[in-house]
Amino acid sequence: MKVIASSIRIHLFRHSREPVLSLLAEHGVEFVHNAPTPGVVMASGEWVDVVKTVTIAAPLAGVVVAFLKHRHGRKVIITSHDRTVIHAENLTHDELVMVLEKAASITAIDTGQPPKAEKSAEPPRHSGGAT
Repeated sequence: MKVIASSIRIHLFRHSREPVLSLLAEHGVEFVHNAPTPGVVMASGEWVDVVKTVTIAAPLAGVVVAFLKHRHGRKVIITSHDRTVIHAENLTHDELVMVLEKAASITAIDTGQPPKAEKSAEPPRHSGGAT
């Protein structure tokens, strides 16, 4: 395996930890799981480092696509080495591959909203009065 740069750091926020770790394993993406040093204030609680290889962009794009499609309210923000910020929500798999080839870091955010299929189908309640 030829390493072309050191790694891509994936910052995990809120409820994104378990889904991202699971998807990385499912797509065969090797990573090192890190947690902050106690007493040190950081923007995200945890992160993983993915070894950046010649072929890592395609499986990582699969992880991003799967993460975004599973639940409403999820966000993925990719920052390139030149500090360009890209929001991945509307990108295709092929576009993601091109973006991830230049990525320095990824931020995965899950707001914790239930999947669209789990939302209640209950009709709205009316407040009294005859019709």
